[in-house]
Amino acid sequence: MQVLKNACLGISSRCPPLRNGLLRILPPPEHFFPDEAQWDREYATGGWEWLKSDDERVHNYHIAAYCTRYGPDAAILDVGCGEGVLHDLLARDGYREYVGIDLSPTAIERMAWRSDSRTHFLVANAETLALEAQFDIVVLNEVMYYFRDPMAALTRLRALVPAGVFIISMADVGFRATLRIQRIWQDIGASMPMLDGMSLRYATGLQRTIRIFGVPGSTWAMR
Repeated sequence: MQVLKNACLGISSRCPPLRNGLLRILPPPEHFFPDEAQWDREYATGGWEWLKSDDERVHNYHIAAYCTRYGPDAAILDVGCGEGVLHDLLARDGYREYVGIDLSPTAIERMAWRSDSRTHFLVANAETLALEAQFDIVVLNEVMYYFRDPMAALTRLRALVPAGVFIISMADVGFRATLRIQRIWQDIGASMPMLDGMSLRYATGLQRTIRIFGVPGSTWAMR
C-alpha cells in the first residue's frame, strides 16, 4: 500500500493538482474516513480548490445533465456539496428545491449567499442524517467510499427518495480504491436496479463512473 501512496506522491513534481486529487481519492489508512474537523481544515486551507478545475467541471456537467433528464423541476439532495460546483450547474437549468449537505462548516458558510426559498445548505453527516423532506434525486458525487458503512448510509437516504433516483459517481484510481469501489458498486446493484450510466477517462489516467439507480417500486425502476 505504501508503494501506491509513494507513486502518487511522485507525480507531484509534474502535476501537483493531480497528486492532491489522487491522494484524496486514494487516501492513506489514517485518512480513509475523515472527520468533520479534517474536512473543514482542508476546505479552510484551499485543499479542495482542484474541484473547480476544468476536468471536474466536465464531470459535473454530466451529473447535472442526468439530474435534468431524470428529474426536471426536481427536489435534489446533494450529499457532499462542498463549495457548490455542482449546485451552480444545477441552478442554471433550474430545480424545484435543492438541499446541499457537507461535513465542512467552512464550505457551507461559503455557500450561504446562494441560499433562497428553494436553496438550502446544511452542515450534516449523511451517515447520521435526519431529514423529514423527500426528494426526487439524491446525488452522491465522489462520497460513497468515504462512508464507514456505505450501504447503511444508502439505506438511510433511500427513505428520503421513495419514488426517485440516485445519481452516484465514484473515481477508480489504483488497486486499493478499485477493490473497495467494485464492492460498493456490487452492493448497490444488488439493492437497486441500474437505469443508466457512463464512464469518463481523462488523459491523466483518472477514470470516473457515473451510474443512475432507481428506487425499487418507483416509476423509474419499473420501466
